[in-house]
Amino acid sequence: MILPTLGFEPTAKAHWVETFNAIEGELTSGGDFASIRDVASKAGDNIARLAAVLHLFEHGPAGLIGLRSVESAAQIVLWHLYAAKGLFAPFSLSREAANAATLDRWLIDRALIEGVAEFSTRTILNGGPNATRRRDAFEDALKILAQHGRARLVESGRKRTVTINPALLDGTGDSLDNDAPDIDMLAARSQAWN
Repeated sequence: MILPTLGFEPTAKAHWVETFNAIEGELTSGGDFASIRDVASKAGDNIARLAAVLHLFEHGPAGLIGLRSVESAAQIVLWHLYAAKGLFAPFSLSREAANAATLDRWLIDRALIEGVAEFSTRTILNGGPNATRRRDAFEDALKILAQHGRARLVESGRKRTVTINPALLDGTGDSLDNDAPDIDMLAARSQAWN
């Protein structure tokens, strides 16, 4: 048995090429799909395959794949690309950003458990998250948290403490259950704190 070969109508092919090029353009650094290049680079082929399947369901093995099938396939594939991006993007953070997020979560959790709003840098370096126990990694992470108004370093003589933004502890900040806090919104609320 020989399977039929399906071609595209000219408008369908033009739409497929346009969509393919748009997706390829988003694979570059800073593009929408830069963090999922391996998945997104196959999107054009997946659109063509899915368009063929949709055509077969609607028309059988006869005729050319139409614009409607390509548009529908593109919508489905793009939806899945953005879902993949949402799933995998947290794993594509820079080491510094990932360390800052880990330190942020540790500071808030420990502060709520212990009922305090600050920790000595020695406590964090000795008992904090493993990734921030090296002084340079700790300082890089703290710098990011300070830039976003989440914590700051307070120095008094030789004593150095990290103070957590009170809005994160009293419920006026972003949700503590949210793994991806809206940093910009919190930064705006905490202008007076900085």
